[in-house]
Amino acid sequence: MKTRHRILRHIEGRAWLYALGVMFRFALELGYKDFVVPFYEGYGFVLAENPAKYLESWVLYVGLLLFLPARIRKPSDFLVCLTFFCYVAPLLVFYGAADKSRWALYCVLVQYALMCMVRAGRPFRMPVVRNGPVIALIVASGLPGCRAVAIASLRRSTAA
Repeated sequence: MKTRHRILRHIEGRAWLYALGVMFRFALELGYKDFVVPFYEGYGFVLAENPAKYLESWVLYVGLLLFLPARIRKPSDFLVCLTFFCYVAPLLVFYGAADKSRWALYCVLVQYALMCMVRAGRPFRMPVVRNGPVIALIVASGLPGCRAVAIASLRRSTAA
């Protein structure tokens, strides 16, 4: 059991996180070029190499990788790592290889930065609402009626 903890202690360092993160990025790029582009080129997944955007995507990737928590101490650390590796990293690879617009990428990066800032802040307490489940049930049961009224009013306005 002690030998297992020693091995895990060596793997938990920041150097491992950075090395594996860079290897993951290379694997994503290889997968994009060899598997995604040949099959889905007609759907907009093209390989239009732009050295400036490729370098920018790497700078953003490494910069965000440096701020990842090396050890998972709380659930939000896991959520930040999961979001980075499953959502932000593939988006940065797509941005760097396909020469697409920056707008969607920076919207996602702003949302990711907000998530990281909330994670780093102090924990906050949510107020407790008396009879909260009953109120939620009343609101949820009223939503289909509101939806039906909205659909009916749309039908009348389009028919006229």
